[in-house]
Amino acid sequence: MRDRTDRTLPRYDCHVHTQCSPCGQEQMTIENILRQAQCLGLSGLCLTDHLHPKTSLEQFSRLRAELDCSPIPSDLRVWVGCEAEVLAPGRFTLAPSAASHFDLVLVAPYHGLDWVDRPRGHRESEIAEFILLMMHSALDCPGVRVVAHPVLVWMEWAFDLERVYRIMLESRSMSLLLKRAARGGIAMEINSKFTSGPLREMVLPFYRRCLEQGVKLSLGSDAHSPEGMDIWDEFQTFVDDLGAEVPGCLWIPSEHLPAAHP
Repeated sequence: MRDRTDRTLPRYDCHVHTQCSPCGQEQMTIENILRQAQCLGLSGLCLTDHLHPKTSLEQFSRLRAELDCSPIPSDLRVWVGCEAEVLAPGRFTLAPSAASHFDLVLVAPYHGLDWVDRPRGHRESEIAEFILLMMHSALDCPGVRVVAHPVLVWMEWAFDLERVYRIMLESRSMSLLLKRAARGGIAMEINSKFTSGPLREMVLPFYRRCLEQGVKLSLGSDAHSPEGMDIWDEFQTFVDDLGAEVPGCLWIPSEHLPAAHP
């Protein structure tokens, strides 16, 4: 067992929402986000507001302009990205022509559930197949670098989610998915929704499969408030429980993205 000090996580938060996201709280101003990032000792920060179907790209241009006028600490790098959505297999909220507008593209496979023909029954196998279909489609999104909260899906009826995950992990489609991600250099996000609570133990086997197949992991607080960015103890425990090699298992923005602010 390696010494814990050798396993300390590089602090790059790849999923943070500003007040421009409909779900972002008013205190998520650039000033407050940068202050919290400095308090948490972050080395890098990706601002990834939602790109919904009617979101204007001007929102992200204004964000860049605001960053240009902000006093960013010299030891903090900041990238401007987005959290795009899969609306249906092959349909995304991000057009190919707009992908270059962003330093980082996260893709959420399931935010567009109101727009897709999703399964209406109670069969876990059908739900597992649907989740995998949407995850495969996420890999086709223009400019995708990270799949956001990859195995998180909300549905309105009761089913055995743990059994759904088991079916997914045993599926050939899952193996193909992870091979595609590894080959394309696309990371799977460890999200704050997975680091504690009922999903934690269910999703650990998925991330172990990612590591076995050479898929990098990205760390994203998915914060909508400054307090939500303070997730690093939970991230550290989660990655420790995976037994992952740090930093080798991680997708680190400073190694994969263009130059950032400052």
